[in-house]
Amino acid sequence: MNLREKIINEFGGLSPELQRAAEFSLQNASQLVVLSMRAFAAEAGVKPATLLRLAQRLG
Repeated sequence: MNLREKIINEFGGLSPELQRAAEFSLQNASQLVVLSMRAFAAEAGVKPATLLRLAQRLG
């Protein structure tokens, strides 16, 4: 299962903050690999810790 599929499968069970981060990640996947976590979080409008929680949740 790729990252996109994991996000889609888990989306309904995520908190609104994690959903925002997940949706932004899906829409901006190319930026996910080039920006720092802090920069990506700022672009997504979430805290860096939210991205960490999302990554932990998705495995």
